[in-house]
Amino acid sequence: MINEDMKITLNLYVKEHIHTGSFLRAVLENDLFEAMARADDINRYQIFEICQYIYNNIPTICYGCPEKVKNWLSCIKVTQADIGKWVEYTNVGVKDRGRIKSFNDKFVFVVFHCDDKWNDYRNYTGEACKREHLKYI
Repeated sequence: MINEDMKITLNLYVKEHIHTGSFLRAVLENDLFEAMARADDINRYQIFEICQYIYNNIPTICYGCPEKVKNWLSCIKVTQADIGKWVEYTNVGVKDRGRIKSFNDKFVFVVFHCDDKWNDYRNYTGEACKREHLKYI
């Protein structure tokens, strides 16, 4: 069983997109040799349990290769204070800008087009966007 500090670190990584230490980052990136080189005595013996915890408790979008980890860490965090902020959406050659209307655990809802009535964006439908495709502008 992994220790509580490791669980807290992993939960912050998932929920808040906060960087982990170098050992855990190597584990998340699926780099066994780097992970073992950076593991302390405790983590060296717990690496199986750590991997098992990640596999069973963390969305696969968050781990598995360096690109997934990099993308996850660059995702925007959204709070109620961010409603109305401008964002840029980028995905597979598509680029657009809009304002955050709302959000939930899975998506950020963004209004992209409202006939240039941006002060009235709340009355338009927001499109569901993945956080990893958005950045603040």
